[in-house]
Amino acid sequence: LKNLFGARVQANLYTSRQGIQAFSSHFDLHDVFVFQCEGEKTWHIYKNRVDSPINHPTFNLLSQDHHEHAKGPLLKKLTLKAGDFLYLPRGFYHDALASKAPSLHVTFGVTRPIGLDIISLLFEEGVDHALLRQYLMPPSVAAQCQKLADHLSNRLKQPDFLQKVHSLFNGKE
Repeated sequence: LKNLFGARVQANLYTSRQGIQAFSSHFDLHDVFVFQCEGEKTWHIYKNRVDSPINHPTFNLLSQDHHEHAKGPLLKKLTLKAGDFLYLPRGFYHDALASKAPSLHVTFGVTRPIGLDIISLLFEEGVDHALLRQYLMPPSVAAQCQKLADHLSNRLKQPDFLQKVHSLFNGKE
């Protein structure tokens, strides 16, 4: 998955007893690939989704009450059996419950680069550029913003910077 998507991948192993729910309804901040290994698990996928959530307090600190109201009506209910596979794009509300004991599945979370990763690269580089470290002065803020925009626009087009962006994809282009 890492090589296929040029992304960070984490794996979690979940074992469940019948009727025990590990997580209430929620969405994930990454794409999810579920492989059911043993037993059965019933998944509920809800109609509503969060558009492109990221690892940030705006999305991490939502209450369970918020999730319950935001998830919307049930869109699909399906039962995964040993050998089955499920893909959930990030932001889809879902929950799961073991149908029969025991249940064992592996979840792979795939986190791909986003635009904010480019801003992070620019920030790290910006520490070395006096232009980006200068005080903003009220009478000339518009001119300073234009200088910053020109600098950043030029930097985004330079081959060595584009190579840094490509490195976010583990060398994939």
